[in-house]
Amino acid sequence: MKLFKRALACVMVFFLLISVTACSVDEEQYGEFSSGGHYLTKYSKEEITADQAKKLISDNAAAITQNLGEAIPGIREDDLPLPSQELVSYFMATYSDCTAMTTYYIDDGEEVVKQDFLQGTDFKAMIEDNVFVPFNQLVAKLVVIFPEVIDYMEKQNQKFTALDTYDVAPFKTLFSYHTDENGNLVIQCRDFAEIPSSEAGGVACSYRQDTEIVFDSSNKLSDWQTSLGVYTASPQETIKKGYIMKVKLEWSIKK
Repeated sequence: MKLFKRALACVMVFFLLISVTACSVDEEQYGEFSSGGHYLTKYSKEEITADQAKKLISDNAAAITQNLGEAIPGIREDDLPLPSQELVSYFMATYSDCTAMTTYYIDDGEEVVKQDFLQGTDFKAMIEDNVFVPFNQLVAKLVVIFPEVIDYMEKQNQKFTALDTYDVAPFKTLFSYHTDENGNLVIQCRDFAEIPSSEAGGVACSYRQDTEIVFDSSNKLSDWQTSLGVYTASPQETIKKGYIMKVKLEWSIKK
């Protein structure tokens, strides 16, 4: 009887350990979708407020005597603001070039890395436009961060909560602010859309994309990752078909 109880206790501990391990894996996964059997791992560790995010940016700038200047407004109301000329000048005076590694996965799970080297005019254009485009239809926004970007995101959050469709979205805000394990700023962005069936009928589906952006202590992009895909109903279950991608930027100090 004692032997049976000991065996039962061991089995219970074993399943408890499995459940704890499973929870920790789920908590570390970022996004809803996988690609070739691979998932993204989130960078964010602690959520902060918009004001705390702006203070972190300003504190970073003060620590390295970085002039943030006054951001350039977007052409349209819903366009992201652009970095000031003072901020662009700081990065051009401090860094000589940037190497970007874009990682994605093909259907058999093979990891593919595309490397881009930016310097000179291309490097400056990336900072001025605040966008990195590794290849057609992939756009990694926010190469550098400044307080006006947070203000813009908060306005978008307010507009989002006022929409008639707000209550059907699977998240509360479009943008949220976090820090990683090193105290660096992390911004999470979300998108969702319901795609109805055609006039002739068919199967409706939902689109979801989650993007996580990490900035270092110099207010520049270090890591960018996105998870996107579609939920489609079937007679047996809801099918999740998605794609993930990661971009890492390495900046070279000008000598």
